[in-house]
Order: sequence, then C-alpha cells, then structure tokens
Amino acid sequence: EELLQLEHPSRVMAVAASDVGTRIVTGAGDRYVRVWDAATGDLEFELPGHSGRGGVATVSVSGDGALAVSGADPDDRVIVWDLRTGAQARVLRGHSVNVNAVCFAGPERSGSRVASGSFDMSVRLWDLNADAEEEEEAEAQGAFAGEPAGGAARGGP
Repeated sequence: EELLQLEHPSRVMAVAASDVGTRIVTGAGDRYVRVWDAATGDLEFELPGHSGRGGVATVSVSGDGALAVSGADPDDRVIVWDLRTGAQARVLRGHSVNVNAVCFAGPERSGSRVASGSFDMSVRLWDLNADAEEEEEAEAQGAFAGEPAGGAARGGP
C-alpha cells in the first residue's frame, strides 16, 4: 500500500529517511536537497548549495534526524545540513572529484561521524565534532582534515 507520493520538480537521484520516520530527504538533478514531512508530504526545506550539472547523487540522515549530509556530481564537497533550521552546518572538503556516496557512521549514526566516497577512489571518515578552525588549518598545511584515529588505512592489491 502506497502511503505517500512526493511531487518533485526535478529527477530524483537520492532518497533517505530519518530513523524516527518523521522526515524524508531527497537529492535531485537540479542540485537541491529537499526535506519533506513524512506524515503530510509537505516540503519543509529546499536547500541549495551544490554545484555542477549532474545533481545531488547521495544523501543520508543522522540517526536522530537532526542532520543530513549530501554529495553531488561533479561537486567535490560534502555538505552537512542542520535539519532543524535548513542551514548549512558544515562543508567538508578533501575529495578531488564527485562525491557519490555518503553515510553517517558511529554509534547509532549519531551525527558525530560521516563517511564519504568519491570517484577519486577514496573513502574518507570525518569527525563532525572536530573544531572547524583546526580542520581548516590542517587542510592549509596539506593534511587530511578528519583523518580517522590511527591514520589512514590503505589496502588492496
């Protein structure tokens, strides 16, 4: 039984729902992230911010439903959204091309860590509790901001 249909103004490329079932987050070909009320289908936020022609390729919602993350084609940034206000909470930089996979990681997908995958053949783990100034300083010095504890792991043939 279909419970809800959301009318979208552009092709839908990604969809995620909050664990508590109150919100649905979509990514679209027009480069917008949209936040919907899962009970009524009302559009809560239309979030611009990604660049490029391809659109928003991936979205994820934190376990508590307070944050969302998105990645786009050919945008090399991960954008963290505050779903209480509709504002950009953070922009994570480190990939060199398209971000085509994102998810919340850690205990109960709490919103403290995000994993992202890119066409640059890397997966990055980000600590959202890290001080933004420390991340900017590390990035300016050429270090990977948000590197997992113990350094970067590499494997494979």
